[in-house]
Amino acid sequence: MSLSIPGAKHLAHKALLATALKTTGHEAVAPETHLVRGEADVAKVMDATPPGEVWFLKNPAMQRGQGVFIIRKSEEANHTLNSS
Repeated sequence: MSLSIPGAKHLAHKALLATALKTTGHEAVAPETHLVRGEADVAKVMDATPPGEVWFLKNPAMQRGQGVFIIRKSEEANHTLNSS
C-alpha cells in the first residue's frame, strides 16, 4: 500500500518547492532564491539588489547549514565562490 501524497516531492526539494509556490501565487512564503554558477551570475543578481540587502550564499552540495555565508557585496560572493 502506498501512502504517497501528490506533489509531496516538492516539499523536500528547494527548487521544486520554489517553482510550486510561484506557480500557485504563494512565492512570498519562501525567500527569493537564485542558482549561481559563477561570477557572471553573481554580478547579475547583485546588480539588481538594492543597497543594504543581504544574501545567503550556500554551496548546494552541502547540507545542515554547513557552508552558509552572509553576502552584502558581489566581491564577497566572488571571494567565497573562488575560495571554496
